[in-house]
Amino acid sequence: MPNVLVARESLLYGDDGLWEDKEAQQKAGSPIGAGALMVVGVMVAAGVWFLPTGSGGYVRRVARPTDWASAFSSVLPKLPAPAVRIDFSTDRVQWLGASHSDWSRRNDMLQPGRLRLLRNSVQMSDYQMEFEGQIQKKALSYAFRAPDLKNYYACKIVLPSESSGPAEIVRLVVLDGREQLRTRLPIPFRIDRDTSYRVRVNVRGNNFRTWINGQVIDSWGDKRIATGGVGFFSEKGEQAALKWVRLANQDSFLSRLLTFATLVPQVPAGLDE
Repeated sequence: MPNVLVARESLLYGDDGLWEDKEAQQKAGSPIGAGALMVVGVMVAAGVWFLPTGSGGYVRRVARPTDWASAFSSVLPKLPAPAVRIDFSTDRVQWLGASHSDWSRRNDMLQPGRLRLLRNSVQMSDYQMEFEGQIQKKALSYAFRAPDLKNYYACKIVLPSESSGPAEIVRLVVLDGREQLRTRLPIPFRIDRDTSYRVRVNVRGNNFRTWINGQVIDSWGDKRIATGGVGFFSEKGEQAALKWVRLANQDSFLSRLLTFATLVPQVPAGLDE
């Protein structure tokens, strides 16, 4: 069997001489890998030395797993945030909230009803949401920083009540199921019915900013809700349609990877699971 393996590797590397070089490299190990192991070893040793009652003479304290995760993620490279794009015409989505009968699909677009949240987004804190949609009646509404269905921030893009008036963006704060704040501001350009718009929402810390087709239309802040996901809804007399949504996590490296893994659509087609 060893001769078979050597022969197979020889075909890959050209001849036995190259195979011997490859074998020597494998025995020596990767310098980068060895360096990484050494760094991790130093980190662990330092943790043991300086942790309470360790060899350094301090009183030992057992670190929580979240402490270790935070410490480890802080030394990892700051890579671009993983992002997932969900196409509502083809992807099955895991929702939290109203039953699927309250929502509908028409012309490969999703029409929201009562509030539903992307189930695996509710543990997120800082992120950027982008979606394409259109207003069919009155308003298009979306929620963010929503840990559940009774606590969330939301915005509504509202058509003008009169043909000559401006469209508006309406800010909402809902706590314990009760609306705490509703602020209306004019949008500085025309918004038309049955026209697709690309909306981007940046949620970072206590600050929230919204763009429509690349133009900033609103920026505000609130500190009452620190964590929560995204969703969509329509109130009485409203109707909107959504084509897709894209969500990019801006949290720590580890939480970004975990969120990315749980958000990626796994099963095509269908309104929801």
